[in-house]
Amino acid sequence: MPTLTDLNAEKAVLGAILSSDVMMAVEGDLAAEDFSEPRHAQIYEICQELSTERHPIDPVIVKARLQERGQLLTAGGFDYLIMLASNTPAVDRALEYATIVNRMSTFRKWEAAIHQQAQLLYATQNESLDVVFTKIRAMLDSVEPVSQDEALLLWADSFARFEENQLARREEEILIAEGGAVTRASLKWANLQYYGLNRIRPETFGVIAADSSVGKTSFLENVAEDNAVNGLQVVFFHLELSHQTMLDRRKVRWSGETMKTVESGAITPNMEKADELLKSWPGGVHYVHCPGWSIRRIVNYARMMQRKGLCHLAIIDYLQKINLFYRKGGSDEAALADVGEVVKNSAETLGIPYLLGSQMNRASKAEQRRTAIGIRGSGQIEEKSNLVITLSRPILDADYVYNGQVVAIEGERSPITDVRVDKNTSGPTGDTKLYFLAKRFRFGDLDVKKLDLNAHMEEDSTV
Repeated sequence: MPTLTDLNAEKAVLGAILSSDVMMAVEGDLAAEDFSEPRHAQIYEICQELSTERHPIDPVIVKARLQERGQLLTAGGFDYLIMLASNTPAVDRALEYATIVNRMSTFRKWEAAIHQQAQLLYATQNESLDVVFTKIRAMLDSVEPVSQDEALLLWADSFARFEENQLARREEEILIAEGGAVTRASLKWANLQYYGLNRIRPETFGVIAADSSVGKTSFLENVAEDNAVNGLQVVFFHLELSHQTMLDRRKVRWSGETMKTVESGAITPNMEKADELLKSWPGGVHYVHCPGWSIRRIVNYARMMQRKGLCHLAIIDYLQKINLFYRKGGSDEAALADVGEVVKNSAETLGIPYLLGSQMNRASKAEQRRTAIGIRGSGQIEEKSNLVITLSRPILDADYVYNGQVVAIEGERSPITDVRVDKNTSGPTGDTKLYFLAKRFRFGDLDVKKLDLNAHMEEDSTV
């Protein structure tokens, strides 16, 4: 059996990071556990921490951090860091070195899994075949495959593949009709279902764009929770808001209590009732607070969550907060285009939809209709995406009054949200409207003919 380590590749990728700070180029493909040499794992973990904190990476800074942790000697000392940085064969091949390290790690995991499977077979003789098969299948699925064969679909095989997919779709329709959990992400608003968004294709890369303070984060939170209600596992990457803020907003949305009450530390009957409801959902939303993360690190985390069965839909909030990777001589547009390419590839490879929040640029405010071209610093994001939805709420020049009640005051944004499906590779494009309860962080359907806003503003705490 060939050796399942490549120490030269491990040294080369660490040397590239220490000498040229290419961390963001490789961290999406590597984890500390991928290194077979313990000191290499320690060094890489420190580099990853520095990257997250947006600190520069070089031997001196890594040495200082290792000293703080009392790990400098076990990591080989300062001379070893200098040796790694000085002996890198070719910095521009860092991704190739990272791939070798990742592949070797996968081989070692496979080897361990084979031994575990053999032990499992002997230890479960009294269990049913179905139980044993399920355990072994889960063990195999937990190891990231390295084969690229899945990229190829032969002509002769394509017909059977389509029939298999159709059978799976029919089974899903039957399950839905019987009230069972679904496995396809959706946008639940009736006003958007005309555009075919009641079922989002697994490989979809969608962008939700809006000006600041319009409600794109609330929109994405609503999407996440609506899918969790239906049994999906959603991973919500939030690069700006903290975990506590996300939980506070959720509590307001589902309990009907005000943010002031939530922040007071009170636990009311409405809050307890909301918790009981949320805990009964067949799915869930898993929050990843990731300020300063690169897009490769985000999609790598999504891949890890999917292996655990915890990611049917990934949401990233938002584009302009992602730590960009600049290639030598590269521009902002090229770095943002790289984000789009990485997300699109991950969506297609993992077979899960991604929704990416984004701000609109300032020039778009002068346009009567928000379109994909107005995505701030888009870097061809709109070209790489399958779906683009823009949200806009005009500033009111007078109080918004309905049935004698002031719903929104002059200078605030209107609760009526103009929604533009500006790109849609699976259906039509066009315009519709939703209403937005800003104090509840919740979007809802709106009768675009009657605009019966008051009925919605007085709704109870349930959707």
